[in-house]
Amino acid sequence: MNRLQRMNTFLSLFYVPLWMRASKGCDAPIHDLQFFHDMVDYRSIDKQVAEAVLSKLENHRWYLTEETVPFVLFNVVVRMQLFTFPLLVE
Repeated sequence: MNRLQRMNTFLSLFYVPLWMRASKGCDAPIHDLQFFHDMVDYRSIDKQVAEAVLSKLENHRWYLTEETVPFVLFNVVVRMQLFTFPLLVE
């Protein structure tokens, strides 16, 4: 793949959809975690791009702390999953 194709592939598959979903601050942690997992998987397709993105994502982990991660509970998708798949308590 040439550089332009690689850039277009990354932008259309990952960056643009992520940017379009970035309207709520409480959704940022779940989107960033999903993006991280997507890039780990994307390494099998384009390792150079995925590694570059993963190194930049390291700069965005500063806000994923004990105090801010609970905001993810305000995410509608996460709440639906919690009710659909309740935690098993022994």
